[in-house]
Amino acid sequence: MKRFSCFLVIFLISYCYSECQVSLGMQFGQTRSRQFYGEPVPDPINPYVNGVNGSFIFNYSINSSWSIGLEPGIIERGASCVPGSFFIPRPQDVRNFLTYYEIPLFVRHEKSILNERLLIMAKVGYSVSYLRSIVQEIYDLETGEAISSERPGIGPGWGFFRRFDHGINGGLSIGTQLGKGILLVTWRQYLGLVDAEYENVSKNWSRNLSLAYEYRFGGKK
Repeated sequence: MKRFSCFLVIFLISYCYSECQVSLGMQFGQTRSRQFYGEPVPDPINPYVNGVNGSFIFNYSINSSWSIGLEPGIIERGASCVPGSFFIPRPQDVRNFLTYYEIPLFVRHEKSILNERLLIMAKVGYSVSYLRSIVQEIYDLETGEAISSERPGIGPGWGFFRRFDHGINGGLSIGTQLGKGILLVTWRQYLGLVDAEYENVSKNWSRNLSLAYEYRFGGKK
């Protein structure tokens, strides 16, 4: 029985390596994010904040065009112009900077163009995020200087933030062969389905622009 089990495992690994294609890689980039509050943002305040993102890429090809994959990593989201913070006691802007551990699951479609010199990819999926930390900064709109910085609580309560976030992801990539792998420029957008804060409408929204490199091995292209 043990010999048969060993043989079966070796057979499955060999089969996957010869018939299936797996991609491994990494990506890094910039994130531009905000939150939707359910009310308009006063002019001329900018509701966006900038951050960075980085993740690993694990992709499994179903056939030559379709694949499924995971991209676990870390991402900085946040928002400016938090409701209820203006003109008390003087014009102020509250900015939240949230750092999440993120696990997106994607279905991806790819197509080669220009005699296979370029690769176009489109992907859509679902993402679950775990809030690692949050920093809240208050700025004086008249001077542009920071007034204070604090770390709000995570967990149920007024002014506290949810530990978990989840939402819809979608993106586009364009790439070219580089060495034994593929160099990709990726644009990705995320829309949260729950409020980041417990007591306020505050759905996360973010847009990433990243540079990625994938190495493909096993199977046929």
